[in-house]
Amino acid sequence: MDEKTKYIAIHVLLKAADIAKFLNISKSMAYRLMQTGEIPTVSIGNAKRVRPLDLHDFINTNLTETNAKK
Repeated sequence: MDEKTKYIAIHVLLKAADIAKFLNISKSMAYRLMQTGEIPTVSIGNAKRVRPLDLHDFINTNLTETNAKK
């Protein structure tokens, strides 16, 4: 992993809209995943944000066996 990728993975925080675009889901579904704790969040006042590493972990955790073998 290069330095820029490491920096982004550690320091950038994603909004629900970013999560929705990345996962190709609705913003309300992204909020739901964040509210239920399926995707861990960082609280900044009333705002909730997601670390890219946590989004990556969520995706890996939800891989189906069929998809994982491709």
